[in-house]
This record gives sequence, structure tokens and C-alpha cells, in this order.
Amino acid sequence: MSKKHLITPLLVLAILTACGGKKAQVAKVEGLEIDSISVDSTLQLAPVEASPTCHVALHLQFVKGKKAEEINQALLRSGILTPDYFSLSDEKIAMKQAADSFVCQYMADYKRDIGELYRRDPEHPSNYNNRYIVTTSTQSDRDNTLTYVARVTTFGGGEHEMTQTIVRNFDVKTGRLITLSDVFKDDSEAKLKALIEQNIEEGKATDEIFVSDNFILTDDGITFLYSAAEIAPYETGEISVEIDKDQLKDLTR
Repeated sequence: MSKKHLITPLLVLAILTACGGKKAQVAKVEGLEIDSISVDSTLQLAPVEASPTCHVALHLQFVKGKKAEEINQALLRSGILTPDYFSLSDEKIAMKQAADSFVCQYMADYKRDIGELYRRDPEHPSNYNNRYIVTTSTQSDRDNTLTYVARVTTFGGGEHEMTQTIVRNFDVKTGRLITLSDVFKDDSEAKLKALIEQNIEEGKATDEIFVSDNFILTDDGITFLYSAAEIAPYETGEISVEIDKDQLKDLTR
């Protein structure tokens, strides 16, 4: 029986640099070292060739050095991984343990929930295939800021898979996750919406604009990211809106 036919998950943990292929982008921040881990697991619902499968692959960078524990714990509870199992507890957990735990829980949920659906509808196994793939990188485009970028691909049946970019910014001095309220004054939302509308590529947005909490901080300003179908039809794809710091000078703290 091949590995993909195992009924229980096979977890393979390895440092990404030992896996070959193109390395993920790595930030260079004084006092911090970026390491990485890879977890790859496949679960087949039944021991037959056409049985649905669930494939989970996590390629996660994490921090070593100053404020590493604070950053890593905040990262695990920042919505980079969904479902956000780790927010149910404030217990500290190492990145390797977290990756292992996440995959096991994800597989258990799939086996329980999708397994029941498949038993009711065994004639359409492809409807119950599932993929969840996360690849991460780090960058630093602003002083004392570490930007963590996750590229997430999901598939749960249907016509196409979904891909989105999730970004989280961290203050390397404190280890805290940087939120919109840390960057902008309390009364800035309406003006920010106007700036987003002003800077978005013409014809891109069709739905109501909102100030996304998915953003990249740089020395030159801020870039807001919107997933496919958030503010425009799915076929438009992801949308990024760059706003120059000169436009933001009266809005930032």
C-alpha cells in the first residue's frame, strides 16, 4: 500500500532548506533569526483507490532570537492557520508542536465531518477531496517591523481552488502583532476608505470598500490586500492598494 493510502496521517517534519527547491523569502532583522519547518500529510478516507483524500502541507517560517516567543505565539493565534485552533487556549506551544497538532486536528475534523458525507454519497468521491496548503515568507520593509506573509491555497470540492494572501506585521521590539488601531487614529476610517477608493486601480472594485486588516507596512506607506471576491468578482483575483505615506500623514499615530 502506498503512503497516500494510509488511514492515519503520515507526518513528515523537516527543515525547509533540506527539502530542496526554491527557498522562501527570508527577512533580515537585527536580533532575529528566521527558521522554518515543513509538515506534509495525506489522509485517505477508505482503503480503496477512488476514496476521497485530504492533503495538508504547511511550510512555516518562525522566529528565533529577541522577542521570538512573543512573536511566534502571537503568530499562531493571528489567523494565519484556519481553523484557528490555537486561539482556544493561551498555552504556549512550540512551532513544531503547533504544526503537528494542527495537522492532526484538521485531519480528525475532516475524517469526522467529510467521512459522514462520503458514507451517504459514495458514488461521488471527488466531491469530498480536500487540500489545505500554506507557504510562508518574511520580509522587513519598515524599521522595527517584521512582516509575515502566508500564501494559503484551499480546495473543498467545487470548480476551483481558492488562494489568498494573509499578512501579519509584528513590532520586533515588543513582539506584539501590529493592528490597524496601532497605526491609525481612531477617527481615520472614513478618510482611509476614501484613500483606498482613490488609489485602487480603475474598474477593479465593484462592492463596498472597507479598510482591510490584511496589510503590509513599509517605509513608504501601506499596502492593503483584498482576497478574490472580497470587493470585486472572483475572476478579478486578489487586489492590492498602495497608499503613500504622504497621503497618510494626518491619519497615523
